[in-house]
Amino acid sequence: MKQTKSTTVPGIFLILGLGLASGLLFGSPADPLMTVAAVSTALIIACFFAGAVSGDYSWVDRLWSVVPVGYVWVYAAYGEFAPPLLAMALLVTLWGARLTFNFARRGGYSGYEDYRWGVLRRRIGNPILWQLFSFFFILDAWLY
Repeated sequence: MKQTKSTTVPGIFLILGLGLASGLLFGSPADPLMTVAAVSTALIIACFFAGAVSGDYSWVDRLWSVVPVGYVWVYAAYGEFAPPLLAMALLVTLWGARLTFNFARRGGYSGYEDYRWGVLRRRIGNPILWQLFSFFFILDAWLY
């Protein structure tokens, strides 16, 4: 289990900041899908490089309950907070808060890599295949 305690919280804010900045820079003022796609692309790249640099591949785990909440609020904002969109955004926010609370309660933000990443790394064995797996896992996590 790899520890990245000193970089966990700043790293999360850095990755989220990169995602937000990309949404503002590359998003479309008329299309929420393009804004969310720009944020997703930045998050995929940031999580991949954070894992490659730190050796801790739990970055996507730390963000998976937070980022979809942001996505739904983007759609609500583009829809001028129409009542159905606002209701959806509030429900998703409550669900995301519950998921984040449970993840934190179980030590998800403690700075330790989830043990399952180590198991997968040993099973895959090849560093190049591991990086490919990591990238496509992150890609899959954000796109679905």
